[in-house]
Amino acid sequence: MLSIRVVAPEDIRPMDFVVEHERLVTIGVSCDLPGEAPTIRRVWTAAHDPTPLKVIDICLPFVLARQPGGSHRVVDLRLVRLARLPEVFARPAMERLKDAKACPFPI
Repeated sequence: MLSIRVVAPEDIRPMDFVVEHERLVTIGVSCDLPGEAPTIRRVWTAAHDPTPLKVIDICLPFVLARQPGGSHRVVDLRLVRLARLPEVFARPAMERLKDAKACPFPI
């Protein structure tokens, strides 16, 4: 059985297949008492978009990655934890997602 592995920023390499595993979210908690400052919390939440990405280049804390459709995006590792995908899963998934994005109808 295949599984993902959370990877430290310094261990990410070009040509790796990765996916957003967790995202840092800032939550402001309101306060009802006068003069009390609001509490700000930062929590890690599960990523909402598990699209596989292929790492093109790295300049910590940034990662340039290719998305399945061929477009690129920059991932800020201060806000996102990445997990490495096994190549036997990621390569076919990227191909299928590329084809699915080109199709105007849901599959």
